[in-house]
Amino acid sequence: MPFGRDDMQLSFAPLVKSTTPAVVNVYATQKPKASASPFAGDPFFEQFFGRSGPRNRSSLGSGVLVDPSGIVVTNNHVIDGADEIDVNLSDGTVLPAKLIGKDEDVDLALLK
Repeated sequence: MPFGRDDMQLSFAPLVKSTTPAVVNVYATQKPKASASPFAGDPFFEQFFGRSGPRNRSSLGSGVLVDPSGIVVTNNHVIDGADEIDVNLSDGTVLPAKLIGKDEDVDLALLK
């Protein structure tokens, strides 16, 4: 090897530093559908089982900003069925996102 392990690790530092701002977190939330339970809201059953209603389903994934206009590539399974999608930028900014395209076969989605 022409250089040691330390030299090789140092060579990745500029690459990581320059690409980190393009990596984002993607948060997706799917709101519950109406409860189909015939016992929902029944005080007799609530005393034994408590109030249980449908809960939001959330998922978290990562994505990459691929265009200055705000286009993000992520996995389709992260946003599949989501009612709300948020993108968290590397500086901590959280922005709402809109699904603009997806391909379930290759598990990719485009957000803006």
